[in-house]
Amino acid sequence: MTPEDPYAQRFETELVRLGLADLAELAELGKLEHGRRMAVLHYLAELAFACQNVANITLGRTALARVPLQVLMECWSEVTAPHLATDDAWEYLRIAEFLKLHALELLPQHLQRCAEHADLEIREIAAEWG
Repeated sequence: MTPEDPYAQRFETELVRLGLADLAELAELGKLEHGRRMAVLHYLAELAFACQNVANITLGRTALARVPLQVLMECWSEVTAPHLATDDAWEYLRIAEFLKLHALELLPQHLQRCAEHADLEIREIAAEWG
């Protein structure tokens, strides 16, 4: 992180506020109590899926990729629910992009949800990625 990077500075500040000293602690996220674990995951998902700035998206994706897959699988529905409720095709797409690279086991379920969606743009994600 450089002093000129306000996105990374804000990210680091928020991790500390959430009780994590650095990214390495994400490997132990499953040991945190549920509320704290979910607060961290919701923050990272907000960056990775809802933000429009590429720096925030990259910070969120990089951090989520450090979370043990088992923890992601256990919490995924709860973590992604706010992003899927928006019916924003970009958020559905960003979730698919993350899953393809970091949690392939969860991708079929997400693509099925896309395929069944009322919005044509979201259904097209399933057609293109399936």
